[in-house]
Amino acid sequence: MKVLVVCGGRSAEREISLESSRFVLESLARAGHSTVTAVIGSDGAWTVDGAGVSVDMSKPRWVLSQGGSGIGFDVLFPVLHGTLGEDGTIQGLCEMAGWPCAGAGVMASAVAMNKIVFKELASGAGIPVVPWIEILAGRPAPGAGEIIAGLGLPLFVKPARLGSSVGISRAADAGELEEAVALALEYDELVLVEKA
Repeated sequence: MKVLVVCGGRSAEREISLESSRFVLESLARAGHSTVTAVIGSDGAWTVDGAGVSVDMSKPRWVLSQGGSGIGFDVLFPVLHGTLGEDGTIQGLCEMAGWPCAGAGVMASAVAMNKIVFKELASGAGIPVVPWIEILAGRPAPGAGEIIAGLGLPLFVKPARLGSSVGISRAADAGELEEAVALALEYDELVLVEKA
């Protein structure tokens, strides 16, 4: 099978995506698959072997091409972390393009990416989740003392709509909690604080 591995991206987790793609490419090669790697730059441009690619959208299954030649593949394997990739966007692109895509679909990816929406849906379905609160930039938020009184210590603080590698902190006291929230807000205006 010929696999188009897509990595990089515009997310804060771009470097993690590039590292993960090396493991995926090695695993696919060991399994006997051929691969093409498309790297999405931090500017959003796609390249294969360092040269730009284009998409012909005039056919029911869009054609990815480079220098006028189509780049054929059987399935796209997204190795994108964080926003604009892990959040259902690449999956939606694949659906529009008619490209088979490995992994979860648009809705599952979008729901899983937003940690607060996922917790609300799981909770509503009777699935236990650890106690948590959300903080939204620009809205009044409980202070560190109030959060600790409600959730206890230690706590984990995460950007709610990023992957699981950047902007995440463990807080063992009020000072660490305030620093962790400030760090998470650098990556997302929506922050999840949850009991460890």
